[in-house]
This record gives sequence, C-alpha cells and structure tokens, in this order.
Amino acid sequence: MEVQRFDDPSEENGQGAVVPPAGLAGTVNLLRVLGAVQAAVTGALLLLLVTGLTLALYGEDGPGITGLDGVAIVALILIVFQVGAPTLQGALLVGAGGDLAKIAGAGERGQPLLFSALARVRNVFLLEVIVALTLLVKELRHVL
Repeated sequence: MEVQRFDDPSEENGQGAVVPPAGLAGTVNLLRVLGAVQAAVTGALLLLLVTGLTLALYGEDGPGITGLDGVAIVALILIVFQVGAPTLQGALLVGAGGDLAKIAGAGERGQPLLFSALARVRNVFLLEVIVALTLLVKELRHVL
C-alpha cells in the first residue's frame, strides 16, 4: 500500500496533507482491541496478585512487610512490576490506537498525532526491555 501525498501550497508551513492507506483503520482497531484485552487481563492478574500478597503478608500467620528481608522485598516488587508493566503497555497501545484513529480521519492534520502515537508505541517497547531486564536480574539472583 502506498501512501499518497497531495501538496497544497496554501497550507501552513508549506506541508502537504498525507492520506493514509485504507487499511489503517483496520490496523487501528486491532491495536486498540489488543491493548484493551492486554490491559484488562493483566490488570485482573495484577489485582489477584496484590490481593494474594496482602493475604499472605497480613493474614493470620503472615510476617507483614517488616518481617521480610531486603532481597524478598525486592523480589516482590519485581514480581508486581512484571505483572503491572503489561497493564501499562495495554493502556499505551489503546492510546496509540486512538491517536492513529484520529490520523485516519479525513481532513485532519495528523503529524502531531502520529508523533504521539509513535512515542506511545516506543514506550511499550521500552517497558518490554525493562521487564526483560528485571527477569534477567531475577534469574541472576539465583546464580549469585
């Protein structure tokens, strides 16, 4: 699919309007659905995890947070982050899909929205790198 460009010298900054391919609307919808499902599922898992941790720490025989050593506290934080980060990723994908949907609308100047959408997608991948690094740290903890 080739993006068509129509130059209009009457536009500000002398930039032409970019008409996105027709398939963009379908891609945007899939991106938004994927993000919503990811945020909902991992959000529910995060809620279950936090509830379970609270019951384990503060139940009848629970040690409380003060009864844990520093390594155990860091491990709990990493576990909560590893489940919580995909929830944030899902929300970022929904936001990026919303920005891309606005670009697909006729007659709108979409460059700022395109930059916003791409920045959100970049943040999704940055979060993925951070999650992978936390998994690596967790595994190295067992080696050391």
